[in-house]
Amino acid sequence: MFATVGYLASAGYGVIAVSNAPLGDVDRERLKAVTVDVVERPNFGYDFGAYQEVILSLQDRIEHIEALLLMNDSVWFPFLQDGVSIRAVEELPLDVVAAQIFGERLLATGRSPRSYPILGSYFLLFRKPALAHPVFLDFWRAYRMSSNKDKTVRRGERELSRRLQDAGLACGGLLSDRQFEETLRSLSGERLRQAVEELVCLSSAAERSRSDLLCATGDVGEQMRALLLDVSATKNVLGSSPLVCLEVMRAGFIKKNNDMLYRLARQRIADALEQGRLADANPIMARELLERAALDRGKPELAAAVPA
Repeated sequence: MFATVGYLASAGYGVIAVSNAPLGDVDRERLKAVTVDVVERPNFGYDFGAYQEVILSLQDRIEHIEALLLMNDSVWFPFLQDGVSIRAVEELPLDVVAAQIFGERLLATGRSPRSYPILGSYFLLFRKPALAHPVFLDFWRAYRMSSNKDKTVRRGERELSRRLQDAGLACGGLLSDRQFEETLRSLSGERLRQAVEELVCLSSAAERSRSDLLCATGDVGEQMRALLLDVSATKNVLGSSPLVCLEVMRAGFIKKNNDMLYRLARQRIADALEQGRLADANPIMARELLERAALDRGKPELAAAVPA
């Protein structure tokens, strides 16, 4: 967290750090040194509760703000020192930029229960056209925070995504199903096979398909791409194909989430770091990831989920 806050401050952002729990004196003073404000609030409402509190405190000044970045501490960013940067985000010709946009492939195949893609709320950059649009403040003024996770996702991430897109704002993501598909088309031979070897599969059916393709003879490139796409469509591509995201797409976001998908993904990343890959990884974040991966390796339920 401190590395990300310092990075954003050095990029010219006036960072307001919000903690949903009391901070220790050392952490508070460390944050105050690189932020414009530190807010400590009750642990209620998840990240959307924190977002709402700060945005409403800024509402009288919102028309003078050029860009507003909402980011929670569920990811390491920027994990790569030569990967996607905040400057690259700012240069995208969009009104709202998310780290990820979800559901495009499911929409295209008719498997989505929604009619619009979802903007990942762990990283959202709003530029002036979005901040000046009535939909922005209307959403935050009316938002009802909850400490029920499902309600927060439904009322927060999904509803905000719907309203922004219905308002006609240009919304997009650094990582999307379309970009991942284009990336896979560029992979062939040994690099495509490696992507399948490193694919994180949680379902037994996907794992069987993965094993069959790795044992197959002949040209199975299209089947490999189809499997990678299918797994990423139902699971976050940062979890299912973390090294394609990092090494090929240079995404630079790694989830800290402790769901099995991301724990297994971190094992893949830790292996790559220990092999000398990802040489431009942020040393502080890489050390934190390796420490967490080492702790997880001792857990029987994780070991059982890692394919031989």
